[in-house]
Amino acid sequence: MTTAVDVVDTTPLIILSNRKGEYLPQAVLSIGEHTSDSWAPDVHVVDDSGDPAWRALLLAKFGDRLTVHAVDDHPAGYTRAMQRVWELGRELDSRVFLLEEDFVFVERFEISWLHDILDANKRLAQVALLRRPWYPVELARGVMDAQQQRVDGDRKAAGRAHTTWVWHDWPHTYRSHDAGFTCNPSLLNKAVFDIDWPDGKWTETVMGNTLVARDYRFAWMPVPGGRHGAFTQHVGTTRGTHSKGY
Repeated sequence: MTTAVDVVDTTPLIILSNRKGEYLPQAVLSIGEHTSDSWAPDVHVVDDSGDPAWRALLLAKFGDRLTVHAVDDHPAGYTRAMQRVWELGRELDSRVFLLEEDFVFVERFEISWLHDILDANKRLAQVALLRRPWYPVELARGVMDAQQQRVDGDRKAAGRAHTTWVWHDWPHTYRSHDAGFTCNPSLLNKAVFDIDWPDGKWTETVMGNTLVARDYRFAWMPVPGGRHGAFTQHVGTTRGTHSKGY
């Protein structure tokens, strides 16, 4: 007889890292504590520390459980690191769960829930797990409302139409929108890797605008049973001296 645990999902997990041991261990520990044995991901660390000794240490300790991908031989910054993530996504040729190292999980989740949503809504570029408020405006309004307010303000200033947000209750509760892409913990549609990660500033916003122009949408998923519960928490309160700003 086959049990749920016997059906193993190996959806790749890409962890974006640049601060060596400052956050990475707790991120890995956290995701293990909040997912079931049915997800045994193919783990990839995209490392922007620029430190070969650190990468060698990771491989020596955990090389049987993960693969390390260097961005460059010096810290290259967020844009180049995300371009390396995108290169890797193309190589993996599948949906990918993206996790920046300075997030931890605060609620249990199943990777299958996110696959269910992408299967049901082909327009979605990603399904992001709702996180706890971090910025001051989010503490007052919540993550989704704060994003809607900010992007609507930008679009009004540019003479564009406001964002569109829709709640869905099948196959799980989630909220789709066209406000833009996020690098918060999320499952990414395989098709997004067909679009090059851009150069320049505010590349997350540029990527979101590019995806919207191609008729993609995005989604936030709250904890089952409501519309506001958060799965993750941002813990990046400090930056390493080698950080380039992410």
